[in-house]
Amino acid sequence: MPKNTQKTLEPGYLGEVIAPGHTLVLENPTGELALQLSTAALDHKAGNGRTTLYIATERNSTKIAACTLDTDKCPQWNVNQTFSPMDGEVSLSVEGANSIHLTGYVDAEMDDEMDDEDQGMYGSDDEDMLDIEEEADSEEEEDQIEDSGRFEIVEEKSASPANKKKENTPEKKEVKKDSTPEKKNTPEKNAEKKESTSENKKNDKKRAAENDAKDAKKQKTLKMLKGGVTVDELVIGKGKPAQKGRKVQICYKGTLAKNGKQFDANLNRKSPFAFRLGVGDVIPGFDIGVEGMRVGGKRIVNIPSKMGYGKAGAGRDIPPNSDLVFEIELINA
Repeated sequence: MPKNTQKTLEPGYLGEVIAPGHTLVLENPTGELALQLSTAALDHKAGNGRTTLYIATERNSTKIAACTLDTDKCPQWNVNQTFSPMDGEVSLSVEGANSIHLTGYVDAEMDDEMDDEDQGMYGSDDEDMLDIEEEADSEEEEDQIEDSGRFEIVEEKSASPANKKKENTPEKKEVKKDSTPEKKNTPEKNAEKKESTSENKKNDKKRAAENDAKDAKKQKTLKMLKGGVTVDELVIGKGKPAQKGRKVQICYKGTLAKNGKQFDANLNRKSPFAFRLGVGDVIPGFDIGVEGMRVGGKRIVNIPSKMGYGKAGAGRDIPPNSDLVFEIELINA
């Protein structure tokens, strides 16, 4: 391969081998194709030493190190980088000891417009992915405000100190005697108290039933999938389903299960992470966890180590044998 090689992007699978000291320039002839780089890997003949993949674009000519590979600790890396037609030519170069094998996919850029059935599902960019809990709290506060018998009891207690201070005159004593029968437990008062007690019991039963329903719903939405992957449905989407072989766009946050440390995230709905589902662009557990979601849906995906990065781990952020947790929202499918 010459030191500088130019190729034209065509829809479909992309596979290239770039030798050390060489640059591959990928041209976008129509201005309508999007490039998704998936993985960078060393082959079985790779020797000792570190090898770095650099990326530059026509819009941003600065060479950025995308990953550094070595045979002992990191022979493969999920690049997961998408380039739109606005980026222009994409230059990929390699420096170091070994050649790098690159895989990816070229496809027509996804239309930014969503179907009518997918409209109105999203809030602002800063919206909390777990905003359902706030709605539940507000409902409980409304239930508590509906108690009708409390204000009358407070009024009776506040009136008694005033009477004690003014017992010196006969006239006030007579008023107290006259008012005494009104404050005794008349049939009307007893009926009101019974009604208030009955209403409070009904509210307590209602809240207990709602809490039981929430717990049952949470248990019902926890699903066990292939390879030990589990998903917890936060929001059931109403748009198109994510299917194998089709390109999907998601927002996500990845953390380590053992300590909650975040190792990766993309929560920008204007530039979501895109990949082709079920073709090996991502770790197996991620493919399994996303399949079946519908646009607008949100779920938590728990991935055991064997369905993630396994014994090798992934650089410094993901140690070997790490279980992973992803919060995922499906933006487009």
